[in-house]
Amino acid sequence: AALADRRRRYELPRMLGVQADICGHDEIYSMMEALRPHCRVPEEAVRVLFGPRVEREKTLLLHPRPIHYAVARRSTRLVRMLVGAASKAGNLDEMLQKLRNGGEPQAMSPLFFAVLFADKALVDTLKRAGSTINEVDISATSKLHRAGLWGPFQERLQALDLHDVAASLDAGLQEAREKAVRSRAAIRAALLG
Repeated sequence: AALADRRRRYELPRMLGVQADICGHDEIYSMMEALRPHCRVPEEAVRVLFGPRVEREKTLLLHPRPIHYAVARRSTRLVRMLVGAASKAGNLDEMLQKLRNGGEPQAMSPLFFAVLFADKALVDTLKRAGSTINEVDISATSKLHRAGLWGPFQERLQALDLHDVAASLDAGLQEAREKAVRSRAAIRAALLG
């Protein structure tokens, strides 16, 4: 109802961009338990991707927005409504986690999240809206690789006809690895003199 209320059209960008702050251990575990039964790849992926880490900055926080909740509920209709509303409000890229103030996303893209939890119709809706992967998704891909879950995730991408997304994730992961090698070499050179 709020999406269609003309009196609230000026509040729409803010409403579509609101995010939940799920960062405490109890909140993270509750979220993981709620998501686990809906996972379309091995359930272990939920723990690998969202489980808290000892080093807090290594925890991949979800920061869900309304579109993430619609994806988790597998509601293609609601996703279409949110995409339409965000398009009219001028913040579709922000909602799809393409951009942030500095040009970087804050959360997993709705597309990556949909691969984990939704069906093909919903994934296709997001693709038509322009949803794509982001840097947070590359980090998530790295976690899946390290946990030995990339194979099942890649099979899911193929089943959803997301061959281009699989290739982009592979390329992004390779680029991140090369950057890490260059950074280590630069640090080593600086330390050794």
